[in-house]
Amino acid sequence: MKSPRVVVWAFDDWLAAQLREAVGERRWVLQSVRTHAEWATATATRGPCVAVVQVDPTADSDKQLSAVVELHWANPDADVVVVCDAKLNDEDRPPWSAAVLDLGARLVLYPPLTRAVLEDAVLGLTEHRAGTPPPAPAAEEIDLAAGNFEAE
Repeated sequence: MKSPRVVVWAFDDWLAAQLREAVGERRWVLQSVRTHAEWATATATRGPCVAVVQVDPTADSDKQLSAVVELHWANPDADVVVVCDAKLNDEDRPPWSAAVLDLGARLVLYPPLTRAVLEDAVLGLTEHRAGTPPPAPAAEEIDLAAGNFEAE
């Protein structure tokens, strides 16, 4: 089985930087792309893939949304996470989210976006796609004597 891939198409390196450590710990592949051509090449390979694309819904460009549709049709086994780059009003979020989900996105995230939320979303989808369980938390040793516990 091919190693799971996380492909990030964003305006800057912030999204990829937030995911780099967690993806690296799992020995998955993280690719950061800037153009539609790079996106198409990076997501064309079959195998477990979660693609993260940053979109500004207030901009006139629809390249990123077209890429969501193309990926959904070309590789339905890949999950797409759309990260909204602009703050939308509460009443604008539901219709915009519904439209993006209809185009093939699996998840839509809005600012403010924290590293923990991004990691949980992307890593959870990747683990599901790859069929791998999440890493077990480190076992913590408990010293009962240190807490002055006594048998009854």
